[in-house]
Parts: sequence; C-alpha cells; structure tokens
Amino acid sequence: MDVVPPGKLVIKDLDEEAIWDLIENHRHIITSKVRPCHITPYLRQCLVITETDEEEILFGPHLKHRCMRTGYLLDLLRSRGKKGGVAFLESLGFYNPEIYTLITGEEPTRECSSMLGKIGLIFESKLPLLSPTPLFLVQEKCQKHQLHEKSQILEEQNQQLKKELESTKAMEANLSRMKMDWHRHHDEMFRLKEENYQILMRYTNTLQEKEMAVTRKAMSLDKDSQLVRKASQCKVTIDILEQDRVEALEDRQEMMKEMNTLRLDLDQADQLRNEFLDEKENLLMECTTLKMDCNMYKEKIDSLQSQVSELQKERDEAYGARDEVQVQMSKMIIDKDLCRRQVIELQDTCRELNKEILIFPPGIQRLRLLSRVSLVTFNGDSILDQIEIIGGNVTGIFIHNIKPESPALNSGLKTGFQIIMVEYNTQERKRTSLEDASLEEAVWTLKHIKGICSLSIRDNREVYQNLVENIEKKLVTSGDSFYIRANITFNKESGSLGGFTVQCNEILHITDSFFRRNSEWKAFRVNPHTMADMASGTIPNYYRKLVRIVSADISQRNPLWLSFDSDTINPDKDEGKSHFHSCFISDEQLPGNCFTLMPYSLVRPCHPPALRPVILVSTLIGKILSKKLLPFLFLECLRNEDYAEKERRGDIVGLKDIQNSLCSCFTRKAVEAVVAKNVHCLLELSLDCVRQLHRMEIYPIVIVIHMCEKNNKKLKKILHKYRVNEELLLKCAQREEGCLDKLPCLYHSIAPDAWNDLDSLINCVKTAVREEQKKIVWIEKAPL
Repeated sequence: MDVVPPGKLVIKDLDEEAIWDLIENHRHIITSKVRPCHITPYLRQCLVITETDEEEILFGPHLKHRCMRTGYLLDLLRSRGKKGGVAFLESLGFYNPEIYTLITGEEPTRECSSMLGKIGLIFESKLPLLSPTPLFLVQEKCQKHQLHEKSQILEEQNQQLKKELESTKAMEANLSRMKMDWHRHHDEMFRLKEENYQILMRYTNTLQEKEMAVTRKAMSLDKDSQLVRKASQCKVTIDILEQDRVEALEDRQEMMKEMNTLRLDLDQADQLRNEFLDEKENLLMECTTLKMDCNMYKEKIDSLQSQVSELQKERDEAYGARDEVQVQMSKMIIDKDLCRRQVIELQDTCRELNKEILIFPPGIQRLRLLSRVSLVTFNGDSILDQIEIIGGNVTGIFIHNIKPESPALNSGLKTGFQIIMVEYNTQERKRTSLEDASLEEAVWTLKHIKGICSLSIRDNREVYQNLVENIEKKLVTSGDSFYIRANITFNKESGSLGGFTVQCNEILHITDSFFRRNSEWKAFRVNPHTMADMASGTIPNYYRKLVRIVSADISQRNPLWLSFDSDTINPDKDEGKSHFHSCFISDEQLPGNCFTLMPYSLVRPCHPPALRPVILVSTLIGKILSKKLLPFLFLECLRNEDYAEKERRGDIVGLKDIQNSLCSCFTRKAVEAVVAKNVHCLLELSLDCVRQLHRMEIYPIVIVIHMCEKNNKKLKKILHKYRVNEELLLKCAQREEGCLDKLPCLYHSIAPDAWNDLDSLINCVKTAVREEQKKIVWIEKAPL
C-alpha cells in the first residue's frame, strides 16, 4: 500500500530516500500516465537535466515507447539526488496534479522552486502564460533533428554512389583488358594445335615402320624354332608308337579270351530259349482250353438265370392273375347278389305302383314314406308353374311355394321339403340327383320334365328356415356357393352385365346361379391370398356365354373346347353333363363340325403345407437359370422293367431320356422328398406332367417367361455357352406356350419388357415365386 506522511507534508523537509520512496511506490502509475515531453522543459530550467539529456530522453533510439522514456527519466533524476526528486514532484504539480495528489496526499501549489533563481522568479510570475512555450520548442527541435538525420543519410548515399561509379569504371577497364588478352590467347591456341597435329603425324609414321620391322624379325625366329621342334618330336613319336604297339598286342589277347567265354554263354542261352518257348506253347494251349471252358460255363449260368427269372415272372404273373381272378369273381358274385336284390325290390315297387294306378284315378297320386326319404309321383307337366324352388348346391334344393289346386299340392308336397332326386320319362327313363345341384341346374332339370315324374323328397325344415331367414335378411340370395375361373375377358364389348368387368384367369365366387330368375350369375371377386369376397357383380351364365366357333379343320381344336358333331354330343365326354349342351344346341342348329369354347372352369382351393416346386416355361430357360436360381430335381435311372412297373402304379411323374435299357425319369418319391424338405426346387418337366403332380397332391408354381427377339439378343452369350441358337429358343417357347390352355391351374407370366439381362430375369423369377407361394392354389375340378 502507498504510505503518505501524516499531517501537512513539506517536500523540501524530507530527505532524499523518503522522496524517492514516495516516487518509486507509484512508479507504475507515473510511467503509464506522465508524458516526458511536458515536464522536460521545466526540469531543464531547474537545472536537473541538460539539453543533451532532454534530446536523449525524447529521441533516443533505444527508448521505443513513452513508458520506457518516462522510466529512463526517473532513473536519470534519481542520479541527481534530492534535487532531482523535488524538481520532478514540482513538475507533476504543474502538469499532472492528480498524480501529485496521489503521491503526496495534498493539493499542488503554484509556487515556483527556489532552484530557479532569478530566471525562476520571472518564470514564476509568467508561468501561466508560458506553459505552452516548451511544447513549441520541443517540436522545433524534433523537426531540426529529423532534417539533420535526413541530410546525413543523403550524404552517405551520395558517397556510396560515387564509390560505385569509380568501381564500375575500374571494372570496365579490366573487362577491355581481359578481352584483349582473350583474343591474343585464342590465336596462340590455334597455332599450337597446328604444331601438335604435325608432330602426331610424324609420330604415327615412325610407329608403323617400327611395327613392320618387328614383324619381319618375329617371322624369321618362328621358322627357326619350327625346325628345331620337328627334329626333337621325331624321336619322341617313335618311342610312343613302340609302346602303343606292345599294349595293343596285350589287349588283343585279352579280347580273344573274352570272345571265347561269350560264345559259350551264347550257346547256353540258345538252349534255355528253346526250352522256354516250348513251355510257353504248352501254357498257351492250356489257357485257350480254360477260356473255352469258362465261356461255356458262363453261357450255361446265364441261361439258367434267365430261365429262373422267367420262371419267377411266370410264377408272379400266375399268382397275380389268380388273385385278380379271385377278386373279380368275388366282385361279380357280390354284384350279382346286389342286382338280384335290386331286381326283387324293383319288381315289388312295380307291382305296388301298378296297384296304385288301378286303384286311384288319373291325376291322383299317393305318398309313400321310405324311412326319411319319401317318393312322390304326380303329373309333372309345367312343374315350374306348380312349384317355386330355392336353395343351391350347398344347402340343397327346397320347395318354397306351391300353386293352389295343382297336382303337386294334391300329391302331398309342402313348403320346406328338400328335393333329393327326380325321375321322369322321355324316350328312356331318366334319373337325376339334385342333392348337390346348383339352383340353375335344378331349374333346368325341372323345366324338361314332361308327363309323370317322381320326386324323392326329405323333410329338412331347419335348413330351409335358416335359408329363408338369410334371404330375408339379404345375407344371401340363394344356397349356391362354388368357385370358377374365367377363361375369357368380360367387358362392355364382350357382353358384361352392369359394367362388371372380369379379366381372363380371374377367380370368381358364385353365390347365386339363377340371379333375378334370369340367365345371370351373381359373382364376387376373390382375394388371392385370403379367399375373402371383394367387389361383386353379375356375369352371364355358362350356357349363355358359350362362344361357338366354326372351323373347317378339326385337328386344330383346343382341348378346352367341347366338340359336337351333327347336333350330337361327343360320346367320349361325361354323360352327366350331356343335358347342359343339348339345351344349348336346341336354340340354334349347328353345322356338322363345331366346337364351343368353355368360358368358365370349376375350380377348388388348395392350401399346400410346404414350399411348392417350380416349373419354368420354356424348359431351356430353366436350364440356363438353374445354376443361379434354384436346384434341379435329381433324376433316377431305372431299368425298363422297373420303369414299366412304377408307371403302372402311377409313380412316374415324367420321362427325361431313354438310353439302351435304362430310363432317366422323375419319380413321385423324389418329388415328395424335395417337398418334404420345405424348399423350392426346379422341375425339368413339361406342362403335360402338371395333372400327374396334382393327382399326387403336389401343386407346382408355373412361371411363363415370354420371349422376343430383343430378349434373345441379351442372352446371346449364354445361349452359345449351352449350344442353343436364338431360333430354337423361340420355337421351344412358342411350342410350350401353346400348351398353357391345357393347364388345370393358374400360371404367372413375366412380360418381355420386365427384364433387361440375366440378373434382372432372375430377380423377376424370384419375385414371382415369392408372390405365388403366398397365394391360394386353385385347381380345376371338372368341366361345368
């Protein structure tokens, strides 16, 4: 903390150390706030600093800023002792009174210092007026000092330029002298080159002469040395030849001995060779005899085995024939017994009917109760005017209303009776069951009754009451419920009813086959995943929608078309459906060769428990995609006998190839093994095998890949790899697509513009497999 003396402080009475202690305690404030240029004139007048000191404080190069100048001023004043401290405090009182008050604790006075003398008295009287004068003097000195420095710098630069000019002149003189020396030395160099060249030529000539002399001397020395060598070599060669002759004689004697021993060995080898040849001939004879015996025994064994196998087959066939004959005999005996019983029953019923006809007058019938089913006989002319029926294939056909005083009412019929069977006479006695018939079939059957008819009825009022309540509540319109597949498209142009359009291969749920008492069916679209009913509408019934197509070539008929010939139904067709077509034909006479397209197919839903196998159309595309898509089903190789046996049992799904006595085929066991693993596999089968798979309760996914020339070009490299050209692929695809109408189920189509390359085609097939696996499988039941 700052220490301020108590009481009235008199600066002059303090000693030197006390004064400078006060100043040093506030050194930081003094150096940061006091400007030396303001107080130096006063200090110079007090004679504590000189003019030189003032210039050094204000313009010293080592004092870079104001704080350093103020600090240097304090250090300089401290060297002046007490006088310097008192003068500094008095200057603060004039120029920085707030700092003076902070240091001394008193207000500053305007009294001048006694150190000023006479000049100080004048200065004291005129101090307020002269306070700005020191600033002007300082500025003038600063300008003078700056000009002096600039003049010194310019003089130094002038002297340097003079020195540089003198040095350049000296360098130019040296350069000219060096050029002269260079030209002189260059001429001297050319002269020395000429002299050296001449000396070199003389030196080479002397070297050539020296070499020629040396070669002559060397040749003469070689001739002399050769003569000396020849003389010495003759003696040496004679000695060597003599030694070689002696050694050759010794070698000749040894060779003669070896030749004698080799001749003896050769004679012995010839003897052994003859002996071995004799043994070889004997062994060959024995080997041939053994082979002949072996072949003979083999033939005997084969003949015995074939005879044994034939005997076994004959035995098995005899056992099988015996069993079949026994079964047939037992069936025939049972059938005969049944026929006898039926004949006896029919004779009894015939006698009773004859009695009833004799007892009761015409038009009156009698009701006979046979357990729960009753038989009613009456005049059936215009029976639909006598009774009104409701129901369908699910609930059954019921009598809903009866016309008063009609033969039907007089026969004992009542509302709520279910019609089980109808018997009537045309050209022959006909019997038609209505227990599972639709409402339309029942109406059609009753419409064609003429004359006496018999109805088998059952009192089933509970079902009838439920049906009537559902109809009144508008929950249903009939008792029909079955599913069909549309084989053609219905729109306004093709005769759709009420704007209800139906696409080809769409599944419909028929809930009323005699809707509004007209030739219409009430249909609902079916959700392919849940079987739930969706949008509803009306469609023409089966017989109204039959499309007749006259063709001159019967060989081009589609298998889905029903054929007719001269107003008669093909006898190969189902007899139970013949009355449907006869009704249609009676409306209009058909030409000799006519066939009719089936607009609908009756289908049933199936829910496969496992993942379904896949069939690709065409099969060539299936081979190409098999490695990257799905594994193929393994083939089984069977002998002809095994193949025939399995084919008779119905275990053969499809035949692949026949080579020699082996058949490569797909069996039911192999397909069921893959299905049991719950994985998708690719079946290399034709479309003809789909019905066989359905009989085995195996429902494959059929995916049709439509091809065009643009797609074939994208698969060109892969086709060459499998040695298949583009024309063959298109022909196979067109041939197999022609068999799609025979399929008893729906299939998934992939359009040509849906894929660009092999990878996109594989993705399309995988997506189609996933979608089809989620859907319900619809299988064709039987023709409508």
